[in-house]
Amino acid sequence: MLQAAYVEQIYPFDQTWMYNNTSITFATHVVSHVGGKPIETLIEDNLLAPLGMNASSFNYDATPPAKNYAWGHPPIYGEGSISDLKPYYIPLIRESAASGALRSTVADMLKYARFQLDGKDASGKQLLSKEALDYAHAPAVEASTGDFTGLTWFVHDYDGVTSPSHGGNWPGTRSFLQLIPDRDFAVVVLVHSDRGVEAYKKVANAMVKAFTKIESNSPVAAGVDPSVLDPFVGVFKGNSQNIEIRKEDDKYVFVQFSALTKGADPAPANVANTAEGYFIITEGPNKGALGELLKDSSGELNYVRFNHRIFIRGEGAVDEFDLSGSVFDE
Repeated sequence: MLQAAYVEQIYPFDQTWMYNNTSITFATHVVSHVGGKPIETLIEDNLLAPLGMNASSFNYDATPPAKNYAWGHPPIYGEGSISDLKPYYIPLIRESAASGALRSTVADMLKYARFQLDGKDASGKQLLSKEALDYAHAPAVEASTGDFTGLTWFVHDYDGVTSPSHGGNWPGTRSFLQLIPDRDFAVVVLVHSDRGVEAYKKVANAMVKAFTKIESNSPVAAGVDPSVLDPFVGVFKGNSQNIEIRKEDDKYVFVQFSALTKGADPAPANVANTAEGYFIITEGPNKGALGELLKDSSGELNYVRFNHRIFIRGEGAVDEFDLSGSVFDE
C-alpha cells in the first residue's frame, strides 16, 4: 500500500479516466480500518445477510468449494476443438475481495439487482435512499467511446434513459449485471467461459429490447478512412494484455494477445472507423468493440483506450510482456 505512493501514473492526474481495481483495493483498506473488521465480514453483515444472499460468499480455497461449483473454461478460437475445452479452477485472491472475489448465483445477484433498484433489504427495510442510488447510477465522468461512469458503474445513455451496468471476470468466467432504473428492470448473466463476454452483451441487449422496448444506439462502422485509422497503427502495451493495429494493403487489422490466456486469443480481425472517430472491430468475437486514441502528456496520440483500459504505444511485438512483480509473474 505504501509503495503505491511511488508508482508512476500511467496518465497525468485528472486528465482522463481508466478502469482499475487498485482504487477499490485502497478503499477496501480504508473501510476495513474504519469499520474495525475485515471487508469480507463488513460486506456479509451489512449487505449479503440483509439482502438474503445466502448462496454468496468469499472463498479463497485452493479447490472448488462445492461439488456443484461451475468451473471455468478457457477460450477456444480458430482451429481449436471441443476436446480443448478442459474445465479449470484458479483460486481467488484476498486482495480482490471488494473488486471481484465474491462467489454468487443468478438468484442471489437478482436480489442485489433489486436492492440497486429500490434500496431495500429482504424485509423491506430501506438501506439506501433513492437519492443515494440515483447519485451512484448517474453519469459522472466521461469514460470510453461516448459512455460515462457513475460510482463504480459504467453508464450508458439510451436517448435519455440511463442504464448503469458492470461486468466481471476471472480466468474461465464472465458475469454481467445491467440496470434500467426508470423501467424497474435488471438482467444478470453468468457464463463459465472466457468467451462469455460475447454472449452476455447480446443476451442483455435482447432482454432490454424485449422487456423495455429500448434498443442500443452504439456507434457503427462508417468506412475505412486512413486519415482516421493511420494514427492507430502500432503496438500498444497493457498490464496483462497487449493490442496492435496493423495496416495490410488497404485493410486495418486488430490483434490482441493476453498473458492470461497464454496466446489463446481471437484471430486477427478487420477494423473500420466510426463517424465519431473511433475504431470499431467489424468481425469475429470482438465484433462491435470500440477503441479511441488519447493524447499523452506531450500532446502526441500515444494511448489507446479499449475495453475501459488504457494501452500505451510501445516497442516490441504484441506478444512480448514484462510481468515481473505482478500477480501473473510465474
